[in-house]
Amino acid sequence: FCLSFGLWSRFLLKVLAQYSQLACKCVILGVFWLFLIPIVLGVLVDLAIVTPMVVPLYHSPIYFLYQDWAIGLLSIKFCHKLLHSLPNSDDLPTYIQDWKVLIDHLETEGITGVSMKWAMGEVTWPAFTYLVALLCIPYVTIHSVLPSLGLDCYG
Repeated sequence: FCLSFGLWSRFLLKVLAQYSQLACKCVILGVFWLFLIPIVLGVLVDLAIVTPMVVPLYHSPIYFLYQDWAIGLLSIKFCHKLLHSLPNSDDLPTYIQDWKVLIDHLETEGITGVSMKWAMGEVTWPAFTYLVALLCIPYVTIHSVLPSLGLDCYG
């Protein structure tokens, strides 16, 4: 009985470790894919498209992050559907072909079969850093580069 209990407890610990690793992977990727990337993309869409059309010139806009998150999530869904509707051809730009390959690989493997290192390094981190750069570079340019050149950023 003692030998079988030791085997049983090792088996349970192994299964528990696998499921806890899977849960950690789902939480980390979920935070990026379902929260951070949609919010940054939604803020970008809101700043670039919605705010200039809705807010008058000398008024201050009010931003709601839950609305920006929803806009970002819908933008991601739109880009995903658009990416899948494009035909597989060599006429497409290489970055679109690369993203099609990455998304197809991610969909075939699923979240349980994909490597965390691959998912973060090839899909999540490049998209996140690109979106954050699109958000930060204009701000840094306006508030640090232009004043150092003697230009007024509000005038």
